Amino acid sequence: MPFPMIDVRATGQNISHLMKQRQISIRTLQTYFGFDSPRAIYRWLRRENLPTVDNLFALSKLLCVPLQDILIEQANDGQDVPFIQPWRLFELIQRNLGGGSRFFAAFGRPAIHHQPPGRTE
Repeated sequence: MPFPMIDVRATGQNISHLMKQRQISIRTLQTYFGFDSPRAIYRWLRRENLPTVDNLFALSKLLCVPLQDILIEQANDGQDVPFIQPWRLFELIQRNLGGGSRFFAAFGRPAIHHQPPGRTE
């Protein structure tokens, strides 16, 4: 099994994408983190380096996403693979297809209903 590594380039792109999605500016991040200048943030977005673990954790809270949805794993075959739980992938696909009949027409009804951790019916 190869040693897992984070793809700095893809993670920087993902941070940028998440910021745009949630309409969060660089200035907002600078204020949130208490940075004197936005240099560190630009380095993340230019894919030069990653935020520290503390800053990644804080960023995940600000963006309202789990840490693993920010980081992108470096794939052995050259493709970027996001860390994502199977139940989250199911929800993401369902949400992007509009859910309901369009989703089931494309993928069929699930054989089992998976209950995500921490959720009750």
